[in-house]
Amino acid sequence: MPGRRPKGASSEYDRGVTHETSLGGAGSAFSETLWSTVIRAKDDGAALGRLIERTWKPLYFYLRRKGRDVEAAKDQTQAFFSHLIEHRLMDRVVQGRGRFRGFLLAALEHFLANEYRSATAKKRGGGMARVTLDFSQAEAQYEPGLAETPESLYTRAWAVSVIDGALHELRHDLGDRFEAVREQLAAGSVRPTYRETAAKLGVTEFDVANLLYKSRARLGELIVARVRDTVEGDPGEEVSELLRALGRKS
Repeated sequence: MPGRRPKGASSEYDRGVTHETSLGGAGSAFSETLWSTVIRAKDDGAALGRLIERTWKPLYFYLRRKGRDVEAAKDQTQAFFSHLIEHRLMDRVVQGRGRFRGFLLAALEHFLANEYRSATAKKRGGGMARVTLDFSQAEAQYEPGLAETPESLYTRAWAVSVIDGALHELRHDLGDRFEAVREQLAAGSVRPTYRETAAKLGVTEFDVANLLYKSRARLGELIVARVRDTVEGDPGEEVSELLRALGRKS
């Protein structure tokens, strides 16, 4: 797998619709693009919950890199999403108008500059929508490079979420073969030989080479699927930028 990701970043995501794939066996289509989640989130509480789950951590890392301490970053992240719900900020999102991750970051900055104090006061008064996020693993995963800006860390964390989601979909596709394939795809580690992987899977080395070729192609498709429709026009530029961000830690 190309690039690096924040320490301890999870590759466990839920959901997907099973189907037959070129890799064989039951797989999981990318059943809901981020954009379709955005559209549904305007009037669907469950979709809004999924959207928040997929996007809060890059914003939290962004706030930490901006100099907020742990508790301030937690409070501001949760307050922002409460504000997003209460003020129906999703209604302002129009498909094809730029990048959704850019919209989200701009909305956070606007919130911090203009709304945070009043939102916090309202929260204390009990009138604000309540959002509770699980920060238990986030701080362990917060590992910025020395030269990383808040913006570049945000982009890298967004890229990590895309890659991790694609890997989870690939896990569904491959089933019991996933771990052996993941060892071959992982960057920055000593990879087993094809002979070792073949012995582990009980297949020939030719079968391993064929499986890895299809797996790399499928992973690329899944990455594009997670980016498509979240940007205006061809998703290729966004995919390239996210992959570059994975390698810009230091």
